[in-house]
Amino acid sequence: MDAAQLYKHAITHGSAVAAATLVDRLGQLHPADFRPALWAAAHSALDDPGAVAELLYALREVGAQEQVEVLAARAAADAALDDPDAVTRLLDALRKVRAQDQVEALAARLPAAGQFDQFIEISDHRERFRYGREPNGSAGPPWTWDDLA
Repeated sequence: MDAAQLYKHAITHGSAVAAATLVDRLGQLHPADFRPALWAAAHSALDDPGAVAELLYALREVGAQEQVEVLAARAAADAALDDPDAVTRLLDALRKVRAQDQVEALAARLPAAGQFDQFIEISDHRERFRYGREPNGSAGPPWTWDDLA
């Protein structure tokens, strides 16, 4: 019980890694009780996308699908995008937990964060945005060398 309390305290101070550990350990002890998973999904910090990915995997592993959906929605809207490798891990985790709508929502945020290279690797974006992206987010119109004045 003391260890669980320490993990819970670490989560309230921003540790998504502690959240994944708490969900995993309490899921083993009390597999039918999803309250810790729900709490972790709702309260985990989103500043480390790699750790959020680990929490998504932990939630899936204990069968907490509703909590996966809660965390996936939060991550798509608010996860930090400053670490491209961690964002890649988060995108992979969202795909693996079958949160495709959240993959698209997170992907929509990537160009504004300076990560257009990652953005075009998702879905059909490479083809759809082959001429770039307009300021409003839509695909840029086709152009040729002659259009460059």
